[in-house]
Amino acid sequence: MKPEHEEFARLLALGHSQSAAFREVWPHSRCWQPESVHTAASRMAAKVAPRVAVLAAIASAEARVTLQAMIRQADADHAAAHDRRDPAAAIKATALKAKLCGFLPTRATRRVIAADALSIEDLLRGVDGLERAGEQKV
Repeated sequence: MKPEHEEFARLLALGHSQSAAFREVWPHSRCWQPESVHTAASRMAAKVAPRVAVLAAIASAEARVTLQAMIRQADADHAAAHDRRDPAAAIKATALKAKLCGFLPTRATRRVIAADALSIEDLLRGVDGLERAGEQKV
């Protein structure tokens, strides 16, 4: 794979649009018509799709490791707060771990749940998945 192709795949994996990534890697295309850029970018995206998938998998694995480290740190903070007999800090560490594991919904997820009007069965399936994922990660 050419260095330009690798850079294009990297930008796509980072979330750039195909056209924006194409213009970044091949600056001469900035003077092209948008349709021409879109066509060339789509063709190139098809070529580098396997590499984008590999880069996305690597990023996902790195994110999981980071999440695991954060959960371990929350556990350590909870234990230290408990040893110091600091209940407020222990509660904060517990709340942080619950947020990291997805047990405390954010405002955004509450809006999505309300908008989608999920059934109880859907919610329970989601909780079961989180518990299984949490057991593997912790």
